This record gives sequence, C-alpha cells and structure tokens, in this order.
Amino acid sequence: MTQATPNNAPAEDNKNFRKAAIETRLRAIFRLAGYGLLASALLDVIAVFVPPNFDDPVWRFKVVGDLVERMPVPLMGLILVFYGELSARSKPLLKTLSILSLLVGIAFLALIPLGLVASQKINDQNNLQIGARFTQQIDQIKDRKTQLGKIKPEDLDRALTLLNNQGKLKDIKSSSQFKSTLFSELAKAEDQIKSEADNTRKNLTTTLVKNSVKWTLGALLAGIIFILFWRITSRRLDDTMTIRPSRSARVTAEQVAESLIAENKQNEAGEAPSPS
Repeated sequence: MTQATPNNAPAEDNKNFRKAAIETRLRAIFRLAGYGLLASALLDVIAVFVPPNFDDPVWRFKVVGDLVERMPVPLMGLILVFYGELSARSKPLLKTLSILSLLVGIAFLALIPLGLVASQKINDQNNLQIGARFTQQIDQIKDRKTQLGKIKPEDLDRALTLLNNQGKLKDIKSSSQFKSTLFSELAKAEDQIKSEADNTRKNLTTTLVKNSVKWTLGALLAGIIFILFWRITSRRLDDTMTIRPSRSARVTAEQVAESLIAENKQNEAGEAPSPS
C-alpha cells in the first residue's frame, strides 16, 4: 500500500510569483518617482540660473546656497532610479546617470571657492555701503555744528524766545545754554549713528558668515556623497549587467507561470495510472 505525499512545490512557486509581482510593481513605482524627482531637480536648477547675473557676487552667493539646499532631491531621485531599474537594457542609462553623479559631485566641490570668494566680496560691499552712508550722515552733522557755531547770539535769543512762547525748552534761560544744548544733541545723534552703523555691520557680517559656513559645508558634503555614489554604482555596473536584485525579484511573472504549468503537467503525468 503506497501513501501519497503532498507536493508543496506549486504552492511555494505561487508564493514566489506573488512576491515577485509585488516587488516588480514597487520597483516600477520607485523608478517612476526617481525620474520625476530628477526632472523636478533639473527644472529647479534651470530656475536658479535664470536670469543670469554672473557679475553680481550677491547673485553668485545665492546660486551656491540654492544649489546646496536643493541637493537632496536629485540624490533621492538617483537612489530610486538605481533601485527601480531591473532590466539589462537600462545599463547604458544607469552608466550615464552614474557618470553624471560624478560630475555633479565635482561641481559641488567647485562651488566651495566660488561661494567663499563671493561672500568676501559681499562683505566688502556691505562695509563700503555702510561706511558711505555713515560718512554722509556724519558730514551732515558736522555741517550743522559749523552752522550752529556761526549763528549770532541775537538769532539764538529770538529762536529761544519763540520756543519758550510755544511751551518748549522752558528750562533754558540763555542763548549760551541753548547753544550748548544743541551741540549736545548733535553729539548724541553722531554717537547714535556710529552705534547703528556698527550694529548693522555686525548683523550683516554674522548672517553672511553663518550662511557661508552652512553652504560651504553643505557643498562639501554633497560633493563627497555624489562622488561616493558614483564610485559604488560604477563598481556594481562593472561587476554585473545591472544592479543585482534579490532572486525573487529577478523572476518575472512569465517565468513563474511557465514553471507552474510545467510542474503541473509533470504531476499530472506522474499521477496518471500506469497500464496493467
């Protein structure tokens, strides 16, 4: 008496088929999302350079910052594309994207001196503008001091009488006291202008240094990441026809279906009664 043993091979292959189909769909979604992110990154880069103004250090510094802050988008796009591409026919495209990642990494490293030079020129421009505005205001105060020194005492007396009649400067009784008060107010205004100039210069320098350090380190990090990405992907592409996925992911739906049909035929042939 022979005992029939259950055959679990069709069930296991059916499970592998479903798993492969799900993973294939996921990879297709990742691939589509990756190309979408790369296209979006390309449009962003074009928008950063439009309109061009290479002679302006402020524009160059802003370009460096915009490119560094947009770095995660193309990087994520490349990762999704390389994960999603399965077919061997995609190898030339993947090689192209790998080489582009190397070029992008070198470009990010080249942004470091460009950003540092631009930041230095911006700092010089800020100092010149603040100095010019400060000098103009100080010159105006000096002119007023000169004019005040030339005013005759009787003119000061008439001005003081007019102000007292209006209820102002009641504590000032003489023209000499009035004149010294005016000189004191001009000195306070001069000190205030100097203080505002120093604070403005300090705030602008602090903001400039903070952005320069942030974008310089960001460009350095982006350059290293993209170059390492090129190194890893180029080695994998040289070793295999494509980035090798898991065994279940390489099995296509058609191969699994053909395998199931063949094994079912073999089982039916094996279970058929032999002629007596």
